[in-house]
Amino acid sequence: MLLRSLFSAVLLLLPITAQAATFERCGKTEIAVASAALRGAGDIVLSAAATVSDSDAYRRWFGRYDSLRAETVRRNLKAINRALISDEMAVVCPAFGEDGCLRDTYANVYPDEPYIINLCPAFFRQPNMHAHPPGAPELEFGTREGTIIHEMSHFRVVADTEDLCYSRSDCSAMAERDPAGAIRNADSYQYFAEDVTFYPLPAEDMEALEDTALEDPATPLDRTLPPRSFSTGPGEACLTCRLSPAIDE
Repeated sequence: MLLRSLFSAVLLLLPITAQAATFERCGKTEIAVASAALRGAGDIVLSAAATVSDSDAYRRWFGRYDSLRAETVRRNLKAINRALISDEMAVVCPAFGEDGCLRDTYANVYPDEPYIINLCPAFFRQPNMHAHPPGAPELEFGTREGTIIHEMSHFRVVADTEDLCYSRSDCSAMAERDPAGAIRNADSYQYFAEDVTFYPLPAEDMEALEDTALEDPATPLDRTLPPRSFSTGPGEACLTCRLSPAIDE
């Protein structure tokens, strides 16, 4: 009985690791880059869920603090993490012009087809986390890890987000004027997760992670947002694109 209890305790302390995603049309370098981004995204989104509070970072990306909205944000971040460690995670690497991968598109998904994500050529030219210091202009449109978080949030079974704004400057302005919209916006989750990783909590406060453990995956999410319709017509693959700034060829 004692050995069994000790074994159970060890299991509880082990980190939750991502399942191996499947890859389609991806070269070796693309698989390596995408795999690192998936792992990084899972790490930072779970840490972000633990830091949801009446903080500067929360107010910057989700507006005036409200406990009900904050709980929605926390729940959605945890749902993104669960999706990232799902054994159904699938990455496709379309060439330029395929599957909605236009010149200024980092990635795209179909909200009703979890958990398939198209990573476009522009994605692989994005910076990764910590490639630049916080506030650097190169981070205005985020990181690879952040783009993964953005796209995963679009799935209806995850957070059912929309694209109400793009870029740090536009989304921080939207949070101030429309907090209810900010918690439905994909970039808001991306930038919040990136920022609390750039500016982590003091070590003594990180014990809060234990109090915000992942919900039981078998427990259904409390869907507080109304359902929305997306076009799924032929030729409209780029339903929820992550747009990049203009890239010089």
